[in-house]
Amino acid sequence: MEFVAPDKNNKEDIEFLLQLYNDPLVKNEGLNSIDNTTIYKKDIINTIEYFELHNYYFYIINYNNIKCGIIMIYDIKGSSASLGIAISEKFRNKSIARSAFNKVFSFLKLINIYTIYGLVYKDNVISRKLVKHFDFEEGPDEFMDIDGKKIYYNIFTKHL
Repeated sequence: MEFVAPDKNNKEDIEFLLQLYNDPLVKNEGLNSIDNTTIYKKDIINTIEYFELHNYYFYIINYNNIKCGIIMIYDIKGSSASLGIAISEKFRNKSIARSAFNKVFSFLKLINIYTIYGLVYKDNVISRKLVKHFDFEEGPDEFMDIDGKKIYYNIFTKHL
């Protein structure tokens, strides 16, 4: 498994990210898109540029030379950061996310990040199982109001 930074000028990278971000499960469970918004090429390029501008980390996960997901390290403040992950549908339930977490934990220590946070929506059963497997501590129930709809989540924390 390797992590590779996406290239906004690489058609394969953009097509992969478009497919991943428009996957119904990723949109619902990860992006929490309640209005079925389509993600476009310009949105992907803006995301890549945002991560570059802020010196955050945004990687495509390659497994056996096949693009299978993304992992993101962002909101870096001192020795803490937020962590996000999304896996393509055909690679789910194959321990890719667990392997990626193990690899990223080692990388985080190398860049002196020792506390990580992850926002997980209440209905995202798969991500909840993943963070609990790695002994993240679950924070209190919280919610955000999006267009009159309350979206419940928890912040999970892990000290490396």
